[in-house]
Amino acid sequence: MEHVGTGAFLWDAKVSSSFGTGSTVFSHNVYWDNQIAIGGNATTSGKVFDHETIYHSGFLANPTTPSVDSPAVQVLVGSITIRNSIIDDSNGPSICPHTGTTVALSYTDTYAWRSDPRSSMPHGTYCASTATHAYGTVSVGAGVLHVKPGYVTDSTSPSFLVVTSSSPLYGAGSDGSRLGAL
Repeated sequence: MEHVGTGAFLWDAKVSSSFGTGSTVFSHNVYWDNQIAIGGNATTSGKVFDHETIYHSGFLANPTTPSVDSPAVQVLVGSITIRNSIIDDSNGPSICPHTGTTVALSYTDTYAWRSDPRSSMPHGTYCASTATHAYGTVSVGAGVLHVKPGYVTDSTSPSFLVVTSSSPLYGAGSDGSRLGAL
């Protein structure tokens, strides 16, 4: 998904009490140059994002400064799971759940956000509660990395965002596979 407001828009029970509810697995998708890669406006649960690549999120509206309002993943209510994935080069934190929300993270690389001001974030690339702003929980499980992916970021290249054997993400998946969609 490329150049859209929200790549995967989660909104369980929007149309009816059961529409969109239950377990769903999103797998091997690339979210590139979106305002938000994964987000939604209502409660969600049972959604798993496996082997996804999220690159260059939070830039669609051409912001001029990094912002907590421009994360790659922003879930409002409920819980999701992200595993075997890459979240890189966002204009805000990699993951910013709202109060009462949980994002379970495992075998995933969350790398840079604009100007890479991670030192000022209490938990690296994730939104964390402060005295003035309450956020949800990023549950960090096994295999979570914060390393440069080592892939080509030139969108005109045939190997754009492909994790090769020279990348630190090659073989870093929960099953020994590479992280990300490609």
